[in-house]
Amino acid sequence: MNIPLQDSLIIFSILYFFGFISFLSISTNNFSSFNKSFPYFSGYFILNCLGIYGIYFRRSIPFFISVILANLILYLSQVFLLIAIDKFYKIAVPFKTIIISTILYLVTFSIFAYIYPNFKIRILILNIGLIFNLVLIYHRHNTQIKKYNLSRGIFGITIITMILINIFRILMLLFPTNVENFLDYNFYSLSIILAGITGNMVAFGILSIVNNKNLYDLVKVGNIFENSINNAPIPIIIHAEDGAILNVSQNWTELTLYTKSDIQTIFDWGKKAYGKDKDEIIEYINTLYKSNKKYHYREVKVLTKDKRKLTWNFKSGYIGNLPDGRAVVMSVAIDVTNRIEREKKINYLSYHDQLTGLYNRRFFEEEKKRLDNPRNLPLSIIIGDINGLKLTNDAFGHLAGDKLIKVIGNIISETTRKNDIAARWGGDEFIILLPNSKIKDANLLINRIQKKIKETSFEYGNLSISFGADTKKEEDEDIDEIFIEAEKFMYQNKLIENKNVRGETIKTIITTLFKKSIDIKDHSMRVSDIAVSIANKMGLSQTSIDDIKTMGIVHDIGQIIIDLSILDKPNKLTDEERKIIEQHPLSGSKMLNSSPEYARLSVGILHHHERIDGKGYPSKIAGDQIPIESKIIAVADAFDAMTSKKPYRLTPLSLEEAITELKENSGSQFDKKIVDIFITEVLKR
Repeated sequence: MNIPLQDSLIIFSILYFFGFISFLSISTNNFSSFNKSFPYFSGYFILNCLGIYGIYFRRSIPFFISVILANLILYLSQVFLLIAIDKFYKIAVPFKTIIISTILYLVTFSIFAYIYPNFKIRILILNIGLIFNLVLIYHRHNTQIKKYNLSRGIFGITIITMILINIFRILMLLFPTNVENFLDYNFYSLSIILAGITGNMVAFGILSIVNNKNLYDLVKVGNIFENSINNAPIPIIIHAEDGAILNVSQNWTELTLYTKSDIQTIFDWGKKAYGKDKDEIIEYINTLYKSNKKYHYREVKVLTKDKRKLTWNFKSGYIGNLPDGRAVVMSVAIDVTNRIEREKKINYLSYHDQLTGLYNRRFFEEEKKRLDNPRNLPLSIIIGDINGLKLTNDAFGHLAGDKLIKVIGNIISETTRKNDIAARWGGDEFIILLPNSKIKDANLLINRIQKKIKETSFEYGNLSISFGADTKKEEDEDIDEIFIEAEKFMYQNKLIENKNVRGETIKTIITTLFKKSIDIKDHSMRVSDIAVSIANKMGLSQTSIDDIKTMGIVHDIGQIIIDLSILDKPNKLTDEERKIIEQHPLSGSKMLNSSPEYARLSVGILHHHERIDGKGYPSKIAGDQIPIESKIIAVADAFDAMTSKKPYRLTPLSLEEAITELKENSGSQFDKKIVDIFITEVLKR
C-alpha cells in the first residue's frame, strides 16, 4: 500500500496538533512544575506544525519559504525542545553550541539549495541536524534522571525512537532503491507518519518527566520534613490518635534518653514521663485528635530515663490524617529547665544573702512593713554585730572573715523559730524580727544563740557577736524607733564584749603565726629576751620592760599575712616582695591597735624597722621621733637575725662579726646609746 507524501504530511500535522492540545491539557494542572520551560515546549509543537505546512504547500509557495525556511523551522523545533529540557531541569542552556550548530546547518543547507542544488544532501543535512539535537536532548535528560534517581520513562523512549527514525532516513539516502521519485517512496511517507506519532507521544513524555520530577520533589520534601523533625533543635514528637508514635526528634531522645523503641505509644510515654500527672495529660492529648486547633499546655514535669527531672513547655496541634483516617498530632516542647532554675536562683538571690543563706536587707525591709500591724504585736527586733571581724580579715584574710560570718549566720539560722525573720543586715550585722514575741522571748533567743556560739569552735579565734533587742508593744509606736533602741543596746554590749574578743584574737594570731613557722617563734622569743636585757640595763620602769617583753614576742605579728615562700626565700627579694615585707610593721600595728589590751604596744611595733637616719620603714621617721621601745627592738631584732641561721644566710655571723656590724651601723641604722649598752653591759664586750 502506497501512502502519498502529502497525506503523510497532513497526518503528521494532525498528530502534532493533537499532541499540542494534549500538552496544553497536561500543563494546566502542572503549570507550576514547568519552571520557565513551558513556552519552549509549546514552541516545539507549534514549529513542527509550521514546518510541515511549509513543506506541504511547497508547490504553491516560493522556494525559500517551502525549502529553506520550512526546514529551518523543523530544525529549530528540536532546538526549542532542547532548551525546554534544560529550562525544566534548571541547567545551563548550551547557547554557544546551539548557535554554532544552527549557523552551520543553515549555511550547508543553503549551499546545497542554491549553489549546488541537491535534494538528497539537503534531506541528509536536515536529518543529521535533527539527530544532533535529539542526541543532546536525550543526553541532558538522561543525565538529570540519573541525578533524580528516576526511570527514563516515555520521554526517553520517544526521543530514542525519533533518533532511530532519522537514522533510517539517512540509511535510505545512503542506500537508495530503484524507485525513481524518492519522495513517493512509501517508507519515507511511513517514516513521516511515525515521526508524527512519536511527536504526539512527546506530550505524554513531557507528562512523564513532570510527574517523575514532582514525585522526586515530593520525596525530597518528605525527606526534608522528616529530617527537619529528626534534627530539630527542640523536642518534637508526632503521634496518631491510636497512640502510635510516628516520629521523635533526636533532641527529644538526647534530653530524655528515651528512643522511639522505648516508647511505642504516646500512652507509654505518659506513664514513664509524667508520673502522677499522666492521667490528666493523656486526657488532654486525646482531645487534640478531635480538634483542628493548636493548644498551648502548661509547663510539665518530665521524668527522664535516668530519673532526671526536666520542665517542658508544650504546644500541640492537629496536623492532618493518615491514609487510613487516623488523626495525627504534633507536640513541640521547649525545655525550660535551665530557665526556671535561673529564675529560681535569681529570685533566691534577690531576697537572700549569698554568703549566709539568710534573708537580705531588701527582704527584711519588706517583711518589716508587712508585719508592722496590730496582729503581730508585740513585735520584737534583735540586732547583732560580730566582734573582731575586721581583725580576723586583717590577720587571716577575707576568706577567713567570710567563714566567720557564715558560721555565725548558720547558728542564727538554726536557732531562730519558724516564724522569725532572720537577715544579714550589713557586712558584720544581723537582724531578727520576731512577730508576737515579748522582750523576754527575744532575750531567750539571744541566750540560745550565744550558748550555741560558745559551744562552736573556730579555727581563727573565738566566735563572738554582741546583741541588742527592743519590742514594739503598742500600735502607735514607731517600728523604726524600736530598731534604733535595739541598735543602741547592741552597741552598749559591744563596748564590753569586743575588748575580750580582740584580745583573744590577737593571741590566736600569735599562736597561728608560731605554728606557721617555728623559726619565727624562736626568733621572737630570743628578741624578747635580748630586748628585756637591754631595757633592764637602761633602767626603764617595770611597766616598760613588761611591754618591751611582749613587743619582742609580737613584733613580727604582721607577718601572719605574708606567704612563707617570701619569708623563707633563700635568694634576693624582688622589689615587689620587699614592698610586701615592709608592710608587716604597719599590719601588725593595726592588729594590735584594735585591741585595748594590746593597743599601747602598736606604736612601738609600727616603728621597729625605722632607722636613726630616717631611711627605714614604714614611716621614714628619724632620731628622737622613733620611740625608745622601737629602738630597743630594732637592735635586738638585728642582732638575733645576724647570729641565727636564716634561709638567705645559712651560716650565721660570729659574735664578733655581729658586734662589728652593730658598731658600723651605730648612729645611722641603730641608736648609738642602745648599741653601746647592749655591747658593753649585756654582751660585756
